[in-house]
Amino acid sequence: MKTAPAKAKALFSNRRFYLAWALVSAAGLTVARYVDPYVFGFSAFGAAFLSGFLILGAVVLSWRLWPWAVLSAIPTVLAFMLLSTYKWA
Repeated sequence: MKTAPAKAKALFSNRRFYLAWALVSAAGLTVARYVDPYVFGFSAFGAAFLSGFLILGAVVLSWRLWPWAVLSAIPTVLAFMLLSTYKWA
């Protein structure tokens, strides 16, 4: 039976995990964009928190895969770029 650190290392060393997060965050942010600007904003901040956690986990547990983690954060970066164009007041 694997220990928790071994399971975490196996999870963070899988490239499909990062690609899946990129697709899930892109789909979720796209849906949130059409719901409401505030829902989109909170969703973007939530996605940024999770993307940052993934990058941190990739750097700590498996340094060679940090480019995949940064790649998975691209939908979040694009969401913040779009969010900066909104007129809030």
